[in-house]
Amino acid sequence: MNLGNLKDIKLQNLREHSPETYREIQQSGNLDEYLESKATAAEQELDSLIDSGYSDHEAWEVVRADFLMPLDDEPDEDEGPNDAMLSALNESIDLMNRVEEELAEVPPRSDREPEI
Repeated sequence: MNLGNLKDIKLQNLREHSPETYREIQQSGNLDEYLESKATAAEQELDSLIDSGYSDHEAWEVVRADFLMPLDDEPDEDEGPNDAMLSALNESIDLMNRVEEELAEVPPRSDREPEI
């Protein structure tokens, strides 16, 4: 992915998900600098991940969440776009951990006395 594409993606995401930040940066006259900085950082991170063995797709998935999330202020919405997914994932992990703990407490079937 080239720098221009990354800048376009960041600009579109900023307009959609953080219009207040977009307006502030645009009014300050630093929008192009901001986009260039974010795109360059994302490109460097992508290259670093690919150099360390990630596929192009895997590297993009790792970088995408940070690159597309508003970083300079709180999101305009109450929750970020990944909050619901992360919450569900954490609940699933907690449930799996509780099940594993309960199963560890149950003695093996052969240790039980036969019921009559």
